[in-house]
Amino acid sequence: MSFTSITIPNLYSSQLAWFFKHNWPQLKKDILNHELELIVVSHGLNETELKAYQKRYPKVKFLAPNRSLLAPNPAYRQSRPAYQQVGPHSRLPTLPTGRQVPTPNSQLSRAQTGFAPTVNRGFRSAAKTADWYGTVNDDVILSAGWLRRLLQRAEKFKKVGSINPVILNPLNSQLRTSSFQLPTPNSELPTPNSQLSTSFKIESAGIRILPIGKAMPITQIMIKPTVVDATNAACVLYRAEALKQVGFFDEKFISYLEDIDLALRLKRAGWLNLVIPDVTVIHQRHATSQKSLSAKRRAWLNLRNWWFVILKNWSWQWWLKYGPQILLERGRNFSGWLKAAKKH
Repeated sequence: MSFTSITIPNLYSSQLAWFFKHNWPQLKKDILNHELELIVVSHGLNETELKAYQKRYPKVKFLAPNRSLLAPNPAYRQSRPAYQQVGPHSRLPTLPTGRQVPTPNSQLSRAQTGFAPTVNRGFRSAAKTADWYGTVNDDVILSAGWLRRLLQRAEKFKKVGSINPVILNPLNSQLRTSSFQLPTPNSELPTPNSQLSTSFKIESAGIRILPIGKAMPITQIMIKPTVVDATNAACVLYRAEALKQVGFFDEKFISYLEDIDLALRLKRAGWLNLVIPDVTVIHQRHATSQKSLSAKRRAWLNLRNWWFVILKNWSWQWWLKYGPQILLERGRNFSGWLKAAKKH
């Protein structure tokens, strides 16, 4: 049986409460089955709030910026009875639900709170026995049995470096805050004729990378597991052995496109990026980044980080063949940044 360490990057206390409300029953089951280690790296909780979460979730590791891992609660080493003592989510003590700014750690630079350094901190704190490292955004809702089914489907492939489920987006804001049913393992996946298609759209079933330097999310679900150019880090697993070879997320990216870069590094090293079509999750796309980054900042990161991706991963043959198109696409990125800057 594989053991997986999952890191949850978090900026806002309200979003973390939302994540646990929707996902804790499934995560708790995997933890109790000794299949999962859960690490939360939060920039939005103060010391009191972190301790409250630790008390509520004694088998979860919580990390905060510039602080060491909180000392494990005595219940951390206990078995099931420790969980049975935990009451409903509404009984979680004194955790705010409305605060939007991570004030306890506002002195941290934007680079320190970016996705890449945040997730890497969780990866470095993961159990040494982990076979897989993963990250799940705090605005994702997981489906029943998602972890076990991803790993089981991937067993048939050699040298799998990363695994993605199909990632769905809710089509209206009401679904983003209300409780709703995810597709079960045996239910119909979203198709034009599916009832589910009226509520969700496909964000990505893997990502195709064009040689001009453009990422195209795949929005058609394949019948069987499919090898793709890149995987989406909103919910992804990485083989520990592969990460030891190519490294974690490149922290100079801060946020945006670091998953593309890592997937391309895996591909160049001979690992496969795989999408499992019958495992789905729901992603409230940009629920955190739109609050933490201005449109101008996002456009700048997109412009800059594409240069990082290309300079690190493109072959000289691609430069010879697609050089003008690559530069034209970067011009479009620059134009997008200028428009965002004028509106800012």
